[in-house]
Amino acid sequence: MNIKNLSVKTKILSGASLLVVITVILGLLAQIYIGKVSGALFGITDNNAKAVEYATGVERMALATIMEEKNYLLFGKDSIHQKAEKNVKELFEYLDKVDVIAKEYNNNRLLEQSKVARKETSKYAEKYREGVAAIKNNKLLVAEMVEKGNIVGEAADQFLNMQVTAYTKAMKNNASASQLDSYVQRYIITTNIYEHALKIMRSEKEEVNYKDRTAWQKMGVLLPELMSLYDDLQAITTNPAETQLIIDARVATKEYSASAKSWISN
Repeated sequence: MNIKNLSVKTKILSGASLLVVITVILGLLAQIYIGKVSGALFGITDNNAKAVEYATGVERMALATIMEEKNYLLFGKDSIHQKAEKNVKELFEYLDKVDVIAKEYNNNRLLEQSKVARKETSKYAEKYREGVAAIKNNKLLVAEMVEKGNIVGEAADQFLNMQVTAYTKAMKNNASASQLDSYVQRYIITTNIYEHALKIMRSEKEEVNYKDRTAWQKMGVLLPELMSLYDDLQAITTNPAETQLIIDARVATKEYSASAKSWISN
């Protein structure tokens, strides 16, 4: 059929129908190809959105952990430490999600960043746990220092009372001046021991409250002096009960000193 022989009306209708067909075909092509592009773009956007969401979760958990760490340093409650541990666990869970996204979209840069974050978080968690262990250990050490300090103080009190009682009895029995003087000498040395013990415990409290290393330095001088005073006292003591008090005080002082060194190290 020759198109020239068609009527105008037929030609118009045919042209309109062809236009409709072309439009439909273009629409289908647009739906197929533009849809694919749109889908790809949507995937990329969704990918980025998820990555941002998970990365934000990592940051949020990191900050929350640091806050709980500070709270633990202030209050020392186990419940606060457990919150920090929970935050670290959640942080790693977010990093796992980041890894999934990075691998799915072959995002090596994101994967590398996640790896770095994971490594540094592990280091932080390790040091934080060491810190918590040190704080808990220090509580025990402080309690031990108080206990040992009290032993020294009580031993000194008993020793002083023994000297006063012995001196009073010796006076009534008209003891010699040299015998009376021996009680006085032991009393003086024991008073110095008691004074040293009090100074050491006062320095200990200053160190605990103010973290003042000058207080620790004072203790470093006073402790050897205290041990030397025990030597001086034992050299002029013959009563077995009194000698045992000196031995008890000496042992307690050594244990106190060891606890103090561990405490400062922590």
